[in-house]
Amino acid sequence: MEKVFVTVGTTKFDQLINKLLENETIKLLELLGCRKLVIQKGFSPGEIFSSSIKSTGIVVEIFDYAPSIINHIKEADFVIGHSGAGTVLDVLRCGKPLLVVINDSLMDNHQTELADKLSSQNYLKSCTVSDLLTALQSFNVNSINKFPSPDFDKFPTFLDSLF
Repeated sequence: MEKVFVTVGTTKFDQLINKLLENETIKLLELLGCRKLVIQKGFSPGEIFSSSIKSTGIVVEIFDYAPSIINHIKEADFVIGHSGAGTVLDVLRCGKPLLVVINDSLMDNHQTELADKLSSQNYLKSCTVSDLLTALQSFNVNSINKFPSPDFDKFPTFLDSLF
């Protein structure tokens, strides 16, 4: 878990960004072997670093948005993200271990359903912001199933069978 990438996509997820920048979380990440923490924060503030973050062995890089986050995902050893379908599928298709943090402050949160379903099939692990530290401590990369590659022949085959 040397390089950790965090993404909130195009959303504003202040609770997650703030939790990640807390001293307790930074210390835990350092204990877990993190040396670089890259955070895509969207509209969340996340600009104030405490002196304890600077005194750890973790290099922290924060940015708002990028045209694509695929390279950040590919370079990461571990990804923490919101439960947006695009983000989840990108991470799983890149074969990276994923901890999804559910934004339970959203109304009609369909993202919870996606996270729960994929978590029940062991493609990822999910938690809420309040459970983040426990989820990080107990995350076992070896318990994660490999996400299947898409079958691009399925739909054309289905169409052929109709005609």
